[in-house]
Order: sequence, then structure tokens, then C-alpha cells
Amino acid sequence: MVLPSPYDLLTVVRQSPILACNCILTILWTGLTQTVSQNDECVRMNASDELNAVIEDSDSAETGFPWYAVHVRSNFERTVSRTLADRGYELFFPAYPAERRWSDRVKQIDVPLFPGYLFCRLDPRHLLPVLSAKGVVQVVGRGATPVPIAEEEINSVKAVLASRLPCAPWPVFVPGQPVVVESGPLMGVQGVLLQTRLPHRLIVSINMLQRSVAVEVDINWVRPVSDGWQSNTFRNAPFTS
Repeated sequence: MVLPSPYDLLTVVRQSPILACNCILTILWTGLTQTVSQNDECVRMNASDELNAVIEDSDSAETGFPWYAVHVRSNFERTVSRTLADRGYELFFPAYPAERRWSDRVKQIDVPLFPGYLFCRLDPRHLLPVLSAKGVVQVVGRGATPVPIAEEEINSVKAVLASRLPCAPWPVFVPGQPVVVESGPLMGVQGVLLQTRLPHRLIVSINMLQRSVAVEVDINWVRPVSDGWQSNTFRNAPFTS
């Protein structure tokens, strides 16, 4: 509809007041409609910008969280990994190929590199979605405080797996730690680790007659024993060199 000019409108008012009122109402309605349309467009743009900002902040927060080790029940690594992935968490479940022998066949399967553990990026202030997953024991930390794992350590494990070189879990030996010899001429002997020497050898102190005898054994022959292990011949402080 073509709106009349002010001069034409004045002429219409003189000739027909009713028609003039209709013209004025049309003008007002057209202006109001344009204003509302512009306001709606502004509201939509602002809402879209706010939503995008929230999404960006959320993404930034999620990727900004550090890695934590999640302790799970035995053989629940894959179950917990799937559950937490479905809940939107970023996970790292390192596994390596290993042969398992049955009576009738040998099969290669993926075995957890850290049995009983997987790694998850999470907000330490909101642990309930993680702890409520079936099979989760705890988030590893000091007491009730989760302790993050350095990004460099996670990247190092990822690099090892990506290289496709043979790898397997390896015990961490600490001086003063009780160990037991499982192979070689000293099989079954228990002692205390004194120190490590390259390449791949340990020095173990074995108490006899209230004295210590240090012997060097191959690292592949021994394994750590539980912290609660004690022996009748293991009562004095370990021999040191």
C-alpha cells in the first residue's frame, strides 16, 4: 500500500476525516511492525551470540582440564571407558597387544598397559559423574584431593603406543623396596633392593645371620613384593653401599 504524502494527507483530512484516520492508522501500524521486526532480529542475534559464547566457554573448559588417573575394579577398564565416553569425557585407555595361550590355541589380544587404571580429563570439582560409573573405585590423589597427571607423561605414553614398538608393563623398583627373586639360581630368595645399575641389573641385599650380603641379579629375575611383606630374616635395616 502506497502511503500518502503530508500534503495529500491534509487534503484527505479536509475531504474525509474517516479516510484520514485510516491512513494515519496504517502509517502507525507499518512503523510498529518494522520496529518489532528489527527488535526480534536483534534479540535473535544476541541470543545466538550468547549461545555460541557459552558453547565456546564450555569447550574451552573441557579441553583445559588436566588428566587424572581413575582407579577401576579388575577387568572393568573397558566397561568404565565406554561409560565415561558416553558421558562426554575425553579418555585415554592405553593397551598393548599380548599373546594369551589356551589349551587349544594362542590368541593375540589387547591388554591394559596399566591394569586397573585409565586416564580421564575431568573437572576435579565435579567428580560424581565419574565416581558413579559402575566399576570406578576412585580418582587417584592424595587423600580426598585428586592429583593431576602431567600432560607430558600422557603424551610420552601415547608416543610409545603410536610407535608400534613392542612394549609391556614394567615394575618400578625403588631402593629399600622388598623384592623376591623368581628366576635364576637364587629363585625364591627374598631381599631388599639397594640400587639399580645399568644395563638392567639390580643389587639386592639378603639378610643372613644378622648380616647382609649384597648380590647382583638380573632385573628380569625379580619382582616387587607387597608393602606388608615381612620375613623372619628381614628385620634389620638394609645394607647400604
